Amino acid sequence: MVVCLVAFIALCMTANALRLRARLRGLHPLPPASGGAPAGEGEYVLLTADGVEIPPGVLLAAERHARGNGLGMLDLMPRDLHVDAALDLARHLDFDAYREDIYGMGRGACHAVLASRTAAARAGITAVTGLGPDELGAATARLRLHTGTADIVVAPFGARDQAAFRRSRMRSLALVIPQTLAMPQTLFAAAGGYLLVAGAVALAPAAGLALALLYCALPALAFYYKDVYDGLGDVLAERILSSNTSWYLARAAMAARATSPETWLDIGTGKGHFCRVARGVLPGTRFDGLDIGAAVEEGAQRGWIDRAYRGEFTALAADLAGRYDVISMHHYLEHTADPLGELDTVVKVLPSGGHLLIELPDPESWFGRVLRGFWVPWLAPQHLHMIPIGNLREALEQRGLEILAEERREADQGPDFVASVAAVVNRLGLDVDRPWWPRPPGRREYIGTIATIILAGPLMGTAVLLDLLTTPIARRSSNAYRVLARKNLG
Repeated sequence: MVVCLVAFIALCMTANALRLRARLRGLHPLPPASGGAPAGEGEYVLLTADGVEIPPGVLLAAERHARGNGLGMLDLMPRDLHVDAALDLARHLDFDAYREDIYGMGRGACHAVLASRTAAARAGITAVTGLGPDELGAATARLRLHTGTADIVVAPFGARDQAAFRRSRMRSLALVIPQTLAMPQTLFAAAGGYLLVAGAVALAPAAGLALALLYCALPALAFYYKDVYDGLGDVLAERILSSNTSWYLARAAMAARATSPETWLDIGTGKGHFCRVARGVLPGTRFDGLDIGAAVEEGAQRGWIDRAYRGEFTALAADLAGRYDVISMHHYLEHTADPLGELDTVVKVLPSGGHLLIELPDPESWFGRVLRGFWVPWLAPQHLHMIPIGNLREALEQRGLEILAEERREADQGPDFVASVAAVVNRLGLDVDRPWWPRPPGRREYIGTIATIILAGPLMGTAVLLDLLTTPIARRSSNAYRVLARKNLG
């Protein structure tokens, strides 16, 4: 058994080496600036990391290459970049695909980036020199969201010393006093709310306990969400959401087979990643988005959604009624405190003959039963309700919605064992951004991190093998499902 495991790991390492080698072939050198028209005045802006200097001839060549190929962003990789850094970039990026994928997340060598001034202005980038590697990396990610085409080339300039290039990314999070305690005029209202909950528990323990949990959970979730898709988690969320293009295309295609909508409202849209991709399937459709966070407003600024609604769907229903041919809720209902109330609101807002598209994690998945608390789609504390497809079907039919199509295998969101192992490894490892560290991480934490890294290889190899062996099960029991319904006429 041990020999087989070692052989399997060696096979995976060999396959990965061949994959990286193929990706590195996609890197091309920057063509020299020989002849041609001079660079456009003020057309591009150069972002550089601290200590990085780009020779004038290289800058001229980069501007001509970008303008000649219609690029909105060009990442410059130093010719003498350390092999470890080049391989690390290749692990995360297919250079050939990066040039063609207009929806992909921005990545680069974190040394120098040439970007159009328009994209830089839209991304809100003001500092362009002396940037730290993490700052330049974040700027690269933001710039890619505002450019249709991008490329990475190898340029003749010197790389920074990698040892000096690393710096601490520790963050702290200031906890503020809740407004209900900080403001005297709201203190009595808060006290009354807690007394109401206590009285409900005393009179009706079951219902009162549910009310107590809801009363306490909503402020906690609001605090939690500040740094999941925004704040500290903004860049990570961008990377994840920008890598789901195939899912977005499948959702839009499912609706397109049943209707040709003029208007579409995506609820829980975030920054509108789905709407951005869905325009390619339905170019004549107006896509609006609704979300409770500031992300939806940024999505409108990027041009990914035509109109942004910020707030709760149930509170904005009166302004939305009758305006949209399709309403979509992709991985939204499970986050809400009252899913049935959300469906009631949909019925009020959707016109007769309008369509509703819902996608949810599937709690009946075989993988959820096997992996139990380690199954990623449980996603506590974000997911408050896990709704079986039969329950959703019944709830929709009770509200006069006709089920047109269901997809389970087509809605699957990737390998379950690999995702679960990755989540476990991340949890065991050292999170330097954790705000509640009582002290700087010391020897004990770093020893634990090294042990986690050592275990990660065999654990991930085993997870890959298990996902391959359970592929037939995944085809029958996916981790998500989609339902398309239509509101009956009358």
